[in-house]
Amino acid sequence: MLFTLGHSNHNAEKFLSLLRTHEINLVADVRSQPVSRFSPHFRKANLGPLLSGHGIGYLWLDSLGGRPKNPELLDESGRPDYAKMAQTEGFQRGLERLLQESEKQRTTILCSEEDPNHCHRRLLVVRALCERNPEYAEEVWHIRKDGKLQSESELMRPQASQPGLI
Repeated sequence: MLFTLGHSNHNAEKFLSLLRTHEINLVADVRSQPVSRFSPHFRKANLGPLLSGHGIGYLWLDSLGGRPKNPELLDESGRPDYAKMAQTEGFQRGLERLLQESEKQRTTILCSEEDPNHCHRRLLVVRALCERNPEYAEEVWHIRKDGKLQSESELMRPQASQPGLI
């Protein structure tokens, strides 16, 4: 089982509450630049100690970030080309590390965007996992701002008129 979470504009206590509710042991940060202009507790330098103080591990997986430095990984409009990014050696190594960690402990993939439908943590990372093994769609759960879980398998269904939250 693997979770994803967008920190959005949560205060530190709300964020920690979401992690505790779902018994998360490791936060795998997949932001290219782990900073936050509006919420200093989400800056890498602050987030690791905050989590550690609550018994939660922190791992920055920059190779799974959504903003590549290599211009060859951008499309003709200058936007990240997720298909190209997913094929790089660095990305594949990051994905392996994520899988290894998630087998050992309850892990969430962290990015900033609350809605997984608009975030690379789903559109790049989770998609790559599901392409590797379609069964992952049943094992990935998106933690929403209200604490409810939304399954990846539900999000993958094009006919779904209402997202399935539990």
